[in-house]
Amino acid sequence: MNTALTVAGVSTLRSTNSSNSSGSGRNNSRSSRRTAGQPSQDILEVHELHEADQAEAAARLMADMAASGDGADTVVDSSATSAFRLPQPAPAAAQGHAGLNVLVIQANWRMNPKHKAILNATAVVCVVSFVLYLGASMWIRVIDRGVFRAFYKRAPHADHADLPLFSGCAEVACHKYMAAIELSINRSQDPCQNLYRFVCDRWRDPNRLLSVVDAAEAAMYGRAHSAIEWRSEDVSGLRSVGKSAFGVANKVAGLVKSCKEISQGSLPELKRFMAERHLPWPMTSRWDLLEILLDLSGNWNLHLWFHVSFELAPFRGGTGEPVLRIGHSVAFHTWITTMRMFAGQRARATASLRYRRYVRTMLDIFGATETVRDEVAAKIEAMDRLTLEVLGPAMAEPDSRILRTSIRNLTGTATPGIAAGRLLLLLNEYFIWARRFTAQDIVQVENVGLLRAVVYLLGLRSEVREALTLSLGLRVAQELGWMASREIADVTLELTGLPSSAHWHRCLMQVENTVGSEWLSLFPKSREAEELIHDVRDILAGVLERHKKSPLQLQAPSATLLRNESFLATMLPEPRHGARFFVDWLKLMSGRWRLLEQDMTNVIKPGSFLSQRWSLHAALTVAEDYFVFPLFHPDFPAAVNYGGAGRLIADEVLRGLYRDSLYESPFGSHVSRKDYVQQTNGTTSTTENWSPHIVDSKALLASLAAYRLSAARHPNIAYPTESSLAQDRLFFVASCYALCSSANYVDVLYGDASHRCNEPVKTLPEFVAAFKCAKPQPV
Repeated sequence: MNTALTVAGVSTLRSTNSSNSSGSGRNNSRSSRRTAGQPSQDILEVHELHEADQAEAAARLMADMAASGDGADTVVDSSATSAFRLPQPAPAAAQGHAGLNVLVIQANWRMNPKHKAILNATAVVCVVSFVLYLGASMWIRVIDRGVFRAFYKRAPHADHADLPLFSGCAEVACHKYMAAIELSINRSQDPCQNLYRFVCDRWRDPNRLLSVVDAAEAAMYGRAHSAIEWRSEDVSGLRSVGKSAFGVANKVAGLVKSCKEISQGSLPELKRFMAERHLPWPMTSRWDLLEILLDLSGNWNLHLWFHVSFELAPFRGGTGEPVLRIGHSVAFHTWITTMRMFAGQRARATASLRYRRYVRTMLDIFGATETVRDEVAAKIEAMDRLTLEVLGPAMAEPDSRILRTSIRNLTGTATPGIAAGRLLLLLNEYFIWARRFTAQDIVQVENVGLLRAVVYLLGLRSEVREALTLSLGLRVAQELGWMASREIADVTLELTGLPSSAHWHRCLMQVENTVGSEWLSLFPKSREAEELIHDVRDILAGVLERHKKSPLQLQAPSATLLRNESFLATMLPEPRHGARFFVDWLKLMSGRWRLLEQDMTNVIKPGSFLSQRWSLHAALTVAEDYFVFPLFHPDFPAAVNYGGAGRLIADEVLRGLYRDSLYESPFGSHVSRKDYVQQTNGTTSTTENWSPHIVDSKALLASLAAYRLSAARHPNIAYPTESSLAQDRLFFVASCYALCSSANYVDVLYGDASHRCNEPVKTLPEFVAAFKCAKPQPV
């Protein structure tokens, strides 16, 4: 054993010496490599460090064994260690690193299984989301490129719908209009089959208005608001100058400001006005209801149940046309719509409670005592229901008969309960300032059923008629009270669910209706608008002379103001702080006959013939509603101005011209509108074959002719880069765009917009050529 240990010691010594010599050589070699610029080998790989660690451990073990033995030459037999093999000496390269201080960390880290599952799930979710994102992106691109367009429309539609409209815009307003058109157009529709769907299918107003005409009216009032605010500041700076510095526009602006502020109440004046009209509300009245209704409608523009209008004396002589018209009341239609929200509700329903709270608040404002308040409120509620039951169906009748006859024969057909002499006496008593009525004068009743229902209410017992004065008195307090009292203004807005800002809007409307064409002084003069009116007038003048035997006096706002500026300055009150609007309104309405004599109230607006009753026998002023975006702009192409504003102006004039021929029996016989428009034989007073869309067709033709006339008069304004067909396409698109409305909305005055747009162009050669349609559609 000693021999074995001795041999082992010698072997260990040799191994150590060899290792030292190897280490010295390696150090020398490392030094030479550093000198040569080669990288250092101090940083060892993991497996090399492991081998060096094993070699060091083996050397240490051999040294310990040698130190504990008794002979240096003892040799260990290999057979003796076969059962437990000792580590072999490490190679020289590994032994050279035995003296290094190396910290080795074994790779024994493992991830928590729960965390590993979470990471795997997250990876799967990310991959699926990415795949879905790619798929959705590709699908949107496919749809946008129109791969499935054939599923929604037939192939021939693209040939007509993809024709270019206009690309010659150089002004901001023109670009804005073309952007609005592109948002409205639905190119999946064929304009040759349905122009309205092509132009208006995607039209939506950002303010949720119902039609383009409504949007134009809102734009007009917005311009008026800005002008009034600017002029109010200008007026405040001119107070020290004197009264002569105030023009008509400044007086109109001051009138609107006083209406908006209601700085001083005029409730006593309102009570006095109602008492003078024989409505001492909240008390009952025994006065004749027919007198009350005629006076309020003809003299004060309060059309409670019907609308009374008449021609002035200078236009009476031998025309054979009606001098008195009794028609629908827009205010009454609005009242019916509002009351139907409350009538018929349960006693404890929210709507019913809100209306009863409104009635009691109005009674408190007018000083009704608690002892009579509940009784008066119950009578008003009962009379409101009676009015709805009797007059409501007649107002809703779409084909109500229109009667034209003399005042003498009226009582035998429509008003059997009213003697002709009594009716003639009332007309001359309340409207003597307008004309002297005779029994042979022609009266026109637009809704015989409504007038007969009114006569029925007038023939009820005296107690019922007295109770009806309570309902009518509340109507007058509601229609006028908001001008006289801030408290009434707030409660009336609360009843209809409108915000407080709506008070400003109704002030604008009230002043516009009161001052007539003076309202137009707020807007700047436009040469392009005057030229458009001139062209449209020249086209329509011949039509009017053939039918009315009188010239068409269609004029721009600037012409009216220049002719009547001095007269208007004397009519309007001076702007002043703390002015009472209701008092000023009463003064203006008392002298309203002076405005009528000067044709100041004869203003044409969209829908004005059926709601306000202008006359073709007097000078007719075009309102600002036609000359705002999107109907007109000085920077628009002429095709847009004449297709939009030009068509609507021609439509309104022709509607007033042809309405009698379309809807009324020339012999006074009782035929409905629907039956009359279908008559094509000799029973009518004209041999022309009337159609329900004759006004729309003739209005489009008139505006197209005016557009051609404008191009001939002003050839320098044409767009040389645009073809005539492209400009014609823009004209037809603009003419239809002016009629666009929201889905399922039908104008109660003019009917379905799609028919008004589609019917006139079906057989029009210019339209067929512009859109390259195959052939005109048969009528």
